[in-house]
Amino acid sequence: MIEESEFAALLARRRHGAVWKRHEMTGVKRPVWVRLPASMATQAGLAYPVIYLEGGTEWFGDASHGLAMDAWADELAGRGRLAESILVATGCDPQAGLADFSPEQGGGERTEFFVSVLVPAIDAAFPTIRHGRARVLAGTALGALHAIDTVRRHPSVFGGVAGWSTSFEDLSQSPPAACWFLRAWGDSAPQPGGLRIALTYGGRGLDECYEGYHRDFEALLTGGGWRAGRDFSVTRHVSAGHGPEHWRLQIGAPLAFVSGQ
Repeated sequence: MIEESEFAALLARRRHGAVWKRHEMTGVKRPVWVRLPASMATQAGLAYPVIYLEGGTEWFGDASHGLAMDAWADELAGRGRLAESILVATGCDPQAGLADFSPEQGGGERTEFFVSVLVPAIDAAFPTIRHGRARVLAGTALGALHAIDTVRRHPSVFGGVAGWSTSFEDLSQSPPAACWFLRAWGDSAPQPGGLRIALTYGGRGLDECYEGYHRDFEALLTGGGWRAGRDFSVTRHVSAGHGPEHWRLQIGAPLAFVSGQ
């Protein structure tokens, strides 16, 4: 986790040559934005990993509420902690609202959209590395929960998943003992070795209630043969809370970990 002053410096170093653009897809109700690496304009023949982001414009804002994922990606690439990557942010189905991200209430349709529609479309439109190891799925809050559930259902499609303040309670607000996702993971978890998982959460506000969920998820991982530091990382930042102003200071380490750097 970095300080606000470090985040401001990161923004000051941001590259402005590569911008986010709306990616039009026929018949797709969820908005999609794509940000291409700056080197794509000058170096032909390269293929890139893809970072898929659960959610929309919050990923590329930077003033009061944005996460500045593009600035983070450039910074990590410059330090050799992340390969230059295509970034793809996907909003929700406007009719479903938050339920679009909910594994309990219909998130399965969103999962199939990612796997059967979005990933093939991005691979067809851009010079991507067409292998699960070169794809990361990331999200915050309920989007993080959907991301983890997506890799549970389709572990070969993505090589890593990162989540900030994962809302394990889902829309039902279930406690850890009754958490739908934790039961689902216990019943049908992917085998370790093909995926990396990195989660962070805080100790203030809503995140103060999240320790039990993360502890139980860690227990499921270790009980299933997953090794901390190799296959997964769960970090609690006690001084952090729940919201983009906190998440944007925590992007670096989880993203580098799930990318294998």
